[in-house]
Amino acid sequence: MEITRTSVLSNITRTLDLPVTQEQLNNYANGALLQDAFPQLSAGEREFIKSGIPDQEWDDQFSEDDQGEEEEEQVGGEDRHLDSYWQSLTEVPDLGGDW
Repeated sequence: MEITRTSVLSNITRTLDLPVTQEQLNNYANGALLQDAFPQLSAGEREFIKSGIPDQEWDDQFSEDDQGEEEEEQVGGEDRHLDSYWQSLTEVPDLGGDW
């Protein structure tokens, strides 16, 4: 069945011919989880139904090569921040008195 969606990233409208039935589309529209409504589809095909983003656009936008070292440095900084936070949670304050 031909499915037409507009990408939430690029606002480009595309049509893909996917092996889905009207019943499956109705189930999804009525609240079924995407993976339950379309178990035969790949993750990329389900993403297209959900957001209109085809595999190639997804890869172009979110490839690891594009994110580079800047993100790695940011993650390292976040890790140090989280380490300090978790350490603060495990420290028992001296409340004084007899407990």
